[in-house]
Amino acid sequence: MSSATTHILVQYSYEARKEIIQGILKLIQLLVTSLFDLIVATIPGHRNPQKYHTSILSGYAWVLELITGHPNCIRCELGVSTEDFLALIAELRHLGHQDSHRVTLTEQVAIFLYMSVTGLTVRHVGERFQRSNDTISQ
Repeated sequence: MSSATTHILVQYSYEARKEIIQGILKLIQLLVTSLFDLIVATIPGHRNPQKYHTSILSGYAWVLELITGHPNCIRCELGVSTEDFLALIAELRHLGHQDSHRVTLTEQVAIFLYMSVTGLTVRHVGERFQRSNDTISQ
């Protein structure tokens, strides 16, 4: 640092100097990141991947909406009443089935029923539940 910069920083408390330096480092990080993004964007053939599943309503949230919503909705989408759906989940839990690492048992059952009722492809069901094709097909 130059002597002028050092002289200015000495006038501030330790905490204030620390905040100033952190702010400068964040600014440098932002500039480097922006420069990197700009350079990468100019590379021929490079594409910036875009997220695919971006719905605000996750699959589990949609299932909860079906469970708590109008009784005809769950029957239309999953082919069962709310009572039967919840009883099926309770019975599966009683038999030892449980949530997977990423997907609750409730959502797993809903995915199975939804595919059975609609006959949609894995890709379309994945979009509805905001899940990858691999997750849906398991």
